Amino acid sequence: MNRMNDFLIITLFAHLTVESIAEMSQQILGDLEERYSRFALFDLSAVKLMDTDDYSALISLSRRAELMGVTPVMAGFKPELAAALATLGAHSHGIAIYANVEIAIAELQA
Repeated sequence: MNRMNDFLIITLFAHLTVESIAEMSQQILGDLEERYSRFALFDLSAVKLMDTDDYSALISLSRRAELMGVTPVMAGFKPELAAALATLGAHSHGIAIYANVEIAIAELQA
C-alpha cells in the first residue's frame, strides 16, 4: 500500500482470491482508521485471475471502507478479466472504475 495525497493506493497481485482479500482487509481497514484517506484506490492492473466470489469479496471490502467515510475506487482491470466478469454478471455496484491509476488520480483530483 502506498499513500499519495488523498489516496491510499492498494496494489493487488496476480491471482486474487477470497482468502487473500480477507487477509489484507484488516490491514487496509486498520490503515484507513489510523490515517484517513479520501480515496481507497484498488489497483487491479496486475490481477490476472478473479472469479465472481473473489470480486464480491473485493466489493465487500470496498463497502467497508465506504462505511468508514472513504470513497472506494478501482482501476486497471485487464480487458480479458473485465470481459469474463461481465459475462458472469458482475457489475460495479456504484464504485467508480477507471482505466488505470494515473487516470483515476487525475480525474478525482480535478
